[in-house]
Amino acid sequence: LGQRPTVALFLDYDGTLTPLVGRPEDARLAESTRAVLAEGRRSPTLDVVIVSGRELADVERMVDVPGLTYVGNHGFEIEGPGISYRHPGTDRHAAAIARAAGELERLKIAGAWVEQKGVTLTYHLRAVPPELRETAERRAETLLRKRHLRVVIGRDAVEGRPPVDWHKGHAVLYVLMARHGVQWPQRVRALY
Repeated sequence: LGQRPTVALFLDYDGTLTPLVGRPEDARLAESTRAVLAEGRRSPTLDVVIVSGRELADVERMVDVPGLTYVGNHGFEIEGPGISYRHPGTDRHAAAIARAAGELERLKIAGAWVEQKGVTLTYHLRAVPPELRETAERRAETLLRKRHLRVVIGRDAVEGRPPVDWHKGHAVLYVLMARHGVQWPQRVRALY
């Protein structure tokens, strides 16, 4: 009998492990889910990785299961057993992210708010009245582009990220290579 392949299980936090809610801090992980993640961590053939747009420290705190691998800020930050990574492109753009966060706050659009996540930021629009939403999105996009940031329009949000070719998919491949080597496709079944 051959050895069972390792399963690398990549799970998002918001909308996967927890339901989507109005404010990120209200997305609470159920204790039963936390127990399943902890049990998975103990399996020698299961590699559990939490992938999130949240700041790395935030997703680690919200999940609170030691020994898992955590990918934060859309892949720009990774921590876990044998892995510690921060994309080198983040430091060059930290000042632009911080300035953009302040400028977005000064827009004073009713219901909009800024989530400053260190290497990225999110301008949340879920609570913006429908008649102001298009204007809020357009103004945020213009402001972020003026700061030479990568703009990603999401569900009820506008993201500002460093303008580098990196995202969650790249981070997942980075984790697979770092943890299982270049031959990972022969040894690992990756599920996202």
